[in-house]
Amino acid sequence: MVYTYFFKALGIALFIVEMWYFILKPISQELRLWQKQWDRIGPSFRQKPAFYISLVIILILVVPFDVTVNTQGMLKPEKSFTMITSVPVQLRALPPPLGSEVEPGTLIIGLESPELNKKIAQTQARIDSLNFQVAASGFDPQLRKQQAILREQLQLNQESLDGFIKEKVRLNPRAQYSGVIADANPDLFVGEWLPKGSQLVTLVDDRQWVVDCYVTETDLKRLDKGNWGKFIPEGRGLWGSSLSIISIDRDATRTLVDGALASTAGGDIVVRLQEKKSIPEQAIYRVRLRVDGWSPLTSEGYLRGNVVIYAWPKSILGDFIRSILVTLLREVGF
Repeated sequence: MVYTYFFKALGIALFIVEMWYFILKPISQELRLWQKQWDRIGPSFRQKPAFYISLVIILILVVPFDVTVNTQGMLKPEKSFTMITSVPVQLRALPPPLGSEVEPGTLIIGLESPELNKKIAQTQARIDSLNFQVAASGFDPQLRKQQAILREQLQLNQESLDGFIKEKVRLNPRAQYSGVIADANPDLFVGEWLPKGSQLVTLVDDRQWVVDCYVTETDLKRLDKGNWGKFIPEGRGLWGSSLSIISIDRDATRTLVDGALASTAGGDIVVRLQEKKSIPEQAIYRVRLRVDGWSPLTSEGYLRGNVVIYAWPKSILGDFIRSILVTLLREVGF
């Protein structure tokens, strides 16, 4: 009550005094009394079942039996590319069939945007006009006064043109690595008009797979690179796989990218929706593990499952003391 209704420093001081005077001091006095009289009470106490029950309870609380971190993770290819249209487009070249092996440099899909072509032509025309005016400014006194403005406009238009050209190149993506066509829209045909946001084709590198999972700050301190783990898929008839940690994020995840792990999709991570983004309710940290010696037998390999990571051991009493200290440190800060 003092801590809440008065200033915090007084509440903290009273807390320390009360904890010592009413709890810690009586316990220490009782233990010293037991120590002095242990020769008399020890033999009879050791013959009672309560002695052994107490030993078992103490061992359970103190000995660090827990050597694993259990969480939920998402199996995925380490490298993947999905073509999603950012503008309305027309299909010019079909993607390779589903399951096709693709070499680096292979055209994945061919798209064209007349609206984008129009913007490129208009911007190029403005650049040509501005280049002419800049070149003529040496002969025209009026244009010479506007030379700085003309050069600035020329630079802005050139940057816009570069952006449009990059977008046009992005509409005709080529494979950056060897992979397999893992997903492709089967109903596509040349000349078809596609709206913005259409998911057309996915290329994955099927040689290496990873599992992304998320742990709390307490469990994060128990993990190191190289720790072993196990991934157990939720799907029936699928074998588990061995894992090893390859990266650990030291900054908390602000937005949960793996939506299937969110509570809104039946996952274990409690989130709230904010502007169509999944925001974790508590601080969690991403841990990425490499899959050793196994590849999924599904089209894309995106599977949710349970992750067990072998970590530094912890005890029940240690967790309890740690939570108390965390609460004290948080409340002392003012």
